[in-house]
Amino acid sequence: MTNKFPCYPRAPSKELVALLKSGEFLRPLIDLNKREVRGLRLDVHFRADDWVAVYCGLANILKVRLSPTKETIEVTAAETYSQQCQALFCERPVGDPGFGEALDAYIDVLEVEPRYTEGEGRVQLNWSKEANYWATLDREAELSYGTTDRLMRYVNCSEVVDAREELARTINADDKTWKKLNQDEKPRKLDLLACGREGKLVLIEVKPDVSKYYAPIQLLHYVWEWSMALRDNSHLLAELQVLIDKRAELGLSAASVRLIGGIRPVVAIGEGGGSEETRRRYNKVLEVVNGHLPPEVSQMEIWRHRNGKPVRLC
Repeated sequence: MTNKFPCYPRAPSKELVALLKSGEFLRPLIDLNKREVRGLRLDVHFRADDWVAVYCGLANILKVRLSPTKETIEVTAAETYSQQCQALFCERPVGDPGFGEALDAYIDVLEVEPRYTEGEGRVQLNWSKEANYWATLDREAELSYGTTDRLMRYVNCSEVVDAREELARTINADDKTWKKLNQDEKPRKLDLLACGREGKLVLIEVKPDVSKYYAPIQLLHYVWEWSMALRDNSHLLAELQVLIDKRAELGLSAASVRLIGGIRPVVAIGEGGGSEETRRRYNKVLEVVNGHLPPEVSQMEIWRHRNGKPVRLC
């Protein structure tokens, strides 16, 4: 069935929520949100069709699905991880007393390559766990359109094309050599989706430092996609609110917040401040992008970690 409007069907069912509550069969999955691997806290999120996904930095180390019959669970991971503790990875009946022990054994021996846990992986985790300025809903966020072509309908809009063309002219007019701007680059999944304390949807693109100065133009794709998806679509807001509430109920978010609409675009970077020249280029890109945002969207925010604390730069 084709969706009339974009949707976000990642909230867990009431049956899955019941199994994830304190003292219940799948509660060990929620408790992973406070466990660490390679000095990095794990990150638990929901996926469509009652999947629970667990991340270590950029690596998806575990997926658990409650079956449609609600009688069994499927435990999977990429072979790189599943071969480290094969006893965990199988279909199990709901209530299997060996699940929690097998899960602990897996986390105790798990090895994840540093390329997934350092750099952008560590930065993304830190911003995902941020609780003072927004409540994280999801990572690798992607709207669902049924059988509709997402890129054709919602991403290749004229404002994004115009912004890329204006940026190309800006680069050509500069007396410095810039990294090549890929005019055909298409977005994949938004790094982080969150709800601000004021009730706006926060779209977050994560980069390790300001050397990735094309980040604002990448985020512009998502801003237009989500802006167009939210217009006259109260069902999407309601779906997102359910996800917010379920995360809060299970303790994955500090508190439930009320999503009232509107978008805040955010580029979130790590500790690296970059050179003066890099910052100059970043500001030029940002200036172009801010001129092509949807009229209802406020200017793009840049956040950075400084001595371990979030600081808004603009």
